[in-house]
Amino acid sequence: MRLAVIFLPLLLSLSSCALLRGPPAARSLNSRIEDLPKGLGSQLKGKTELRFNEHLVPYITSDNDEDAAFMLGVVHAHLRGFQLELLRRASQGRLSERLGAPAAKIDHALRIFDFGRASSKIEASLPLETRKWMEAFVRGINARWMKEPRPFEFDSLGIELEAWTLKDLITMSRLLAADVNWLLWIQALSDEHPEARWKSETTMAQEKTSWNTLKKIFLELSKSGSNSWVIASRRTENGAPLIASDPHVGLTFPNLWLLVGLKSPSFQVVGLSFPGIPFVLLGRNRFAAWGGTNMRALSTEFYDVSKLPASSFTTRNEKLVIRAWPDQSLKIRETRFGPVLSDADLFKTRKPFSVRWVGFEASDEFTAFYKMNQAQSFEQFHRAFETYGVSAQNFLYADVHGDIAHILAMRKPDRSEVRPPGPLLPAQSQHLWKSLSPSTSLPYRFNPGENFLVSANDRPVFAPDDLGLVFAPPDRANRIRSLIETARTPLKVSDLTSWQEDVFSADSLKLARRFEKIFSAIAPEDSNSREALAALKSWDGHWRANSRGALVYASLEALLVSKLTESLLQKEREKVLLGSGYVRQILEAALENDPKALPPEKELRRIWKHALSGDLKKFSTWGDKHEETLAHPFAMLPFVGSRYRFYRGPAAGSFDTLAKRAHLLGEGPTPTSYGATARHVSDLSDPDANEFVLFGGQDGDLGSPASLSQLKLWQEGKRIRLPLTPALVEKEFPLKVAL
Repeated sequence: MRLAVIFLPLLLSLSSCALLRGPPAARSLNSRIEDLPKGLGSQLKGKTELRFNEHLVPYITSDNDEDAAFMLGVVHAHLRGFQLELLRRASQGRLSERLGAPAAKIDHALRIFDFGRASSKIEASLPLETRKWMEAFVRGINARWMKEPRPFEFDSLGIELEAWTLKDLITMSRLLAADVNWLLWIQALSDEHPEARWKSETTMAQEKTSWNTLKKIFLELSKSGSNSWVIASRRTENGAPLIASDPHVGLTFPNLWLLVGLKSPSFQVVGLSFPGIPFVLLGRNRFAAWGGTNMRALSTEFYDVSKLPASSFTTRNEKLVIRAWPDQSLKIRETRFGPVLSDADLFKTRKPFSVRWVGFEASDEFTAFYKMNQAQSFEQFHRAFETYGVSAQNFLYADVHGDIAHILAMRKPDRSEVRPPGPLLPAQSQHLWKSLSPSTSLPYRFNPGENFLVSANDRPVFAPDDLGLVFAPPDRANRIRSLIETARTPLKVSDLTSWQEDVFSADSLKLARRFEKIFSAIAPEDSNSREALAALKSWDGHWRANSRGALVYASLEALLVSKLTESLLQKEREKVLLGSGYVRQILEAALENDPKALPPEKELRRIWKHALSGDLKKFSTWGDKHEETLAHPFAMLPFVGSRYRFYRGPAAGSFDTLAKRAHLLGEGPTPTSYGATARHVSDLSDPDANEFVLFGGQDGDLGSPASLSQLKLWQEGKRIRLPLTPALVEKEFPLKVAL
């Protein structure tokens, strides 16, 4: 009922539009290509060719760099028009202009944060070659943007066309660089378990709709988990390095990632890009390949400003335009410690706090990516990140010379003293960063003796002690290392692609054996108990969608963790622990080391009975309980939202498996919140051995045959090849566009 009331103004304003009639009808691939504007060739300086494959992956070939960037802008706007507009409006705090009152609180927080505060300075400082590339890309966006047909969503929401500017692109890129650690502070996490999570000085407001939406935005954008690894030539079948990456973000329609291929005088690259970012972020060129994971470095601080005098605050007012609702005047306060984020209505705080982020300072990620895409050696690759600031990333590297490496890409805050514990720092000058160190000054690993490198959001072993405070558990990284070290034959691409599908959890299997022993001793002698115990006993630790054993384990795990929080921790910590990536390690440690952790026999009988009458009766397999979905943002609307949910099915994997499908522990359905959404593998011995796939599809246009065309490939473990050899490009990208 609450959601219906919140969305009523928006529904009333949209009641006569196409949105309520549902998505447009399916259409052909050729008709989708024919939507591209005619006469694009008149805006080109040289010879340029645009081709697509059957999944609408573009391959641009041009004898002029600016023409290549221009066409890249055209295809970004063509394939991801509405996604680009949402990102632009979110980065500028303008969602409520078209989404109405439900987005007002989100906009307030986004305006306070002000992702564009450094945009003008960044734009003014771009090197000439980067500026030319970026400006050509923006011209390409507008060449498609200002032409019909417009995306279905534009008419549905009454979005008026606004030409893009380079500043828009820079501001949006700062949103895409959102710091995943923000969620750890703002969600009032505990510091009472071994991973030193902090007890925040804030608590969330009772009305969580707007906060959950904002959290969803950051989870989808934050690259909150990923796997990447490189294997040196001594361990490979073809005598050249192999590289694999699968970034983990929110499961969205369309996918956050975009596949592209491009060849021009300065570039020949294939791989994964973000909408609005005219570079390959994960992929390869003729000489090198690169992958990455979120580093979770400490790039943000929150300051307690409750004791600052009134003279320490500056105030500005901004007008918030709200569709079908009176406009609002927003008061935005700043201190030398950053904007006062606690003023946003999303938060109910005990103390006002300011936020300071490395991304508030000018840095140049565009030039870093420009040079990264051109790199022909590790030295060039490493040096490319000298201007890079946010978001903090682990980049793994391999090249045709046989070199492999792992670098830390970020600007690292330097402090005059050791950082005090806790989420909020006193607002004192000694706690401000004294400087920011560039990536090129940080340690890195190059051609290690073990002949492989792995990153899975865990703490890099060679990193400075003060790099960060909260890293991912080492379970995924350890699994990759184990697979590499125990391989009996030289490795090949097929090994890496199969590992990307891996759903084994060593921690789960260890606990399953403990659960089997505990509950075998107290379970009654009935058929349901025998069946459940047999499924648990035979479970091999693989979270397959059709596994009954995984379901039995998951049900017992959630109930035991809940009981553990009742007996050992304060009750309000339960959600924190249930959502922690370390929950299995914590549970294992408690059962191993604390005699009081295991509930008494009477309580264990209740837990077993509860599991039998609950999840084990309601669901048959893990996939029945754990589902993945692909849904358009319109799916959040009441009444009509179901028409914009395009896929729902059983999901294999868990929050600590390589094929990640994150979820909270609990009874009832536990749908995945985020996980692997794209995959890449390259063999550096062959310029054409580059395989990619997206969860869903390439095209964001509703009704396009390429909007979900890669879903079946994903489910079957298949990939799309993106070659570098011109003859193969012509063969495998047969749909040539008349420009």
